[in-house]
Amino acid sequence: MHLKTFNLILLLKLISLDAFASDQKTAIVGLERIQESNGKTVAIAASNSVIREKPNSTADKQGLLTGGSRIAANFSQHPEWAEVQLNNKIGYTHKSNLIKQELFTDLNISNAAPKHFWSATLMGQHFFALNTSYFFTIQHSLYGSATFGPIPGNFHQQIDTELFKLPESSIYIALTHQSSARTYSAAHIFIYKESDLIVYKLPYFSAGQAHFSFDLDELNIELKNMHNCCDNTIYRFSSTTSNLMNAEEILGTTLESTEASVKSTNIGNMSVKPIRIPLISNLH
Repeated sequence: MHLKTFNLILLLKLISLDAFASDQKTAIVGLERIQESNGKTVAIAASNSVIREKPNSTADKQGLLTGGSRIAANFSQHPEWAEVQLNNKIGYTHKSNLIKQELFTDLNISNAAPKHFWSATLMGQHFFALNTSYFFTIQHSLYGSATFGPIPGNFHQQIDTELFKLPESSIYIALTHQSSARTYSAAHIFIYKESDLIVYKLPYFSAGQAHFSFDLDELNIELKNMHNCCDNTIYRFSSTTSNLMNAEEILGTTLESTEASVKSTNIGNMSVKPIRIPLISNLH
């Protein structure tokens, strides 16, 4: 192939709006990342792990965390080390030694009565070599609770389950990961209302191949499912918060693309219908 022709093809691939980088990570724009209310996550030690006094490999040893044991860990204090408490002492172990187990957060609503609170919970229990699942739960001290699940997820590699919130709303996006020969992710949109929990189950996509953005009351989602090295399917969705709150269908477009083609081919429109789960009241 002539060098100029090759460079032109390469340039077209780089500037194409439909192109995904092979190592692209999930992009989140305009959404709030939800973390634990106390900053700690329940984790399982993947193997016997040394606990050190400081977050570095040369710090003095403080103890040994037995493989398979559960412990509360703070993953947000250091880029490579997790803070743990063992034998009533604060210590550190490398994040690669731990597998995250659950995500829990308490959310206080500014317009709620002082004695009323609600929380969003995304939980998943994982055991060696066994496929397990996540469950999303909304709990309100006045209106009750509702749970949706199971949401696929398994243990074959560390699972960075994430929970996001659209600003100034009760709309959440949960991302869970399922690993096998290829790693896929599942995305769910949850809307909490006084009467029920509304769930939208979006198509599976390849891990890291997604873009979520929220701006001017509009949520835009792009998911890419990589079938092999060259062929993939792209899903694009768009909705306003009012449509989501009213449990209207999310409209989208399905496209197919290959590495040999600069442009993606539109293969049709699609929609995602909401699932309604009634709240179980706390009042009797």
